[in-house]
Amino acid sequence: MNYRKKLIEVALPLDAINDASVYDKMPGIGSHPKNIHHWWARLPLPCARAILFASLIDDPSSDPAFKNQPEAVQDKERERLFSIIRLMMQKQMHKHPEIYEEAYSEIVRSCQGKLPIVVDPFCGGGSIPIEAQRLGLEVFATDINPVAVLTNKALIEILPEFSDHPPVNPETTGNKLNQRSWSRAQGFANDVQYYGNWMLTQAKKRLGHLYPKIKLPESYGGSEVNVIAWRWARTVKCPNPVCGAEMPLVRSFALATKKGKKARIATSIDRTKQPPIVNFEVKIDEGKPQEGTINRKGATCICCGTPVPLSYIRSEGMAGRISAKLMAIIAEGHRRKLYLSPTDEHESIASDIKIGDTLGTNLPEKALGFRTQPYGLVKHSDLFTPRQLLTLTTFSELVMEAHAHILKDARTMWKRPTKEDLPLYQGGNGPNAYADAIALFLAFAISRLADYNCALSMWKPSCPLAHNYLHNHGVFFHN
Repeated sequence: MNYRKKLIEVALPLDAINDASVYDKMPGIGSHPKNIHHWWARLPLPCARAILFASLIDDPSSDPAFKNQPEAVQDKERERLFSIIRLMMQKQMHKHPEIYEEAYSEIVRSCQGKLPIVVDPFCGGGSIPIEAQRLGLEVFATDINPVAVLTNKALIEILPEFSDHPPVNPETTGNKLNQRSWSRAQGFANDVQYYGNWMLTQAKKRLGHLYPKIKLPESYGGSEVNVIAWRWARTVKCPNPVCGAEMPLVRSFALATKKGKKARIATSIDRTKQPPIVNFEVKIDEGKPQEGTINRKGATCICCGTPVPLSYIRSEGMAGRISAKLMAIIAEGHRRKLYLSPTDEHESIASDIKIGDTLGTNLPEKALGFRTQPYGLVKHSDLFTPRQLLTLTTFSELVMEAHAHILKDARTMWKRPTKEDLPLYQGGNGPNAYADAIALFLAFAISRLADYNCALSMWKPSCPLAHNYLHNHGVFFHN
């Protein structure tokens, strides 16, 4: 049997693949499998798509239909294959099934009707399995990480099981204007959105008093608006016995750095008290933010200038003596963010919340990327504030409550014939399994919430917005 050289071994339209891959990595590009769960070093979907296609297509120099043709004819055929790859590099490819169909036809022709099985033993974020399935190939995927296994199972196994099924929620089924055909995952997505909004409404009723609005100063109109974020500083007692102030540990006092929209946190020290007290005030001007008080080498007391080694901060953390103080409030304005000075009310609401031993499981003593343990953050619950823990547990409970509503609605509106109404883990494909599937995707949303709504997330002044803390392998100790 003569070996046929594949297209990937000869040439590829790299510029088109590179441009599409860069776009695929950008945030805020709309519907995308990466929104299900964060994964490190995820292979861009366009890259996976091109690799799979080019690995299965014969290069014209080896294709029996062209290998004896002049080189110019082979080049023309190769360019035709490149044009298919370029079409596959379009944005939002899930809206262009006809392009996948054309690519599938080429693969069938090149493989002489005997399509190979794609096996990915290190599937990670799932780019290769997803694109292989979209190209009409049979896929087997696995990973040592259970999170990767779950996300891949959800995307390439569970979601296709309910493809083309209409939604079951009463808002859509009761609206005659929505009596239409639902293709692919549209009905499923409609249900996820509906029951997710139901959870949000219920959460606001139960937690709204812990997330108060803030009254704007008269210069901003004096109305009450929603708070986007609270910027806190961790504090530790200055080791200088003459000082003893609760010194803030802050890497940056900047809130927004874009020209014309700059905002910063200014500090003042009340030395009439003993120990001195550090106060914070938000300044909206073009002034330069003061230097941070902590870096990789250590910290400096803002009150007395005493250098403080990280070993001292770690020992205070292990003793449970690291506190927090509110520095700024970021509120929702009209097409902009408003930066406000902290208030006693907002600080006390967050500080007075008491919660039991939730997420009391221990973090691993030594794990790649986890560097919080030396600072006393040794349990999963230590990665969250009490308000964040209460919010996450409330949403987690609401997932189970939503499951009951989904199951009831699905049993009322189910359209497909099913043998038995088994749960998803038993191989079911009826109302019970559908409720499990919707609840799974709602749980993914709670997981993303935990990524942003934690004590280690940072404020990114260059954007400006809150930054998730699992943006890389390392989990550090941040202000």
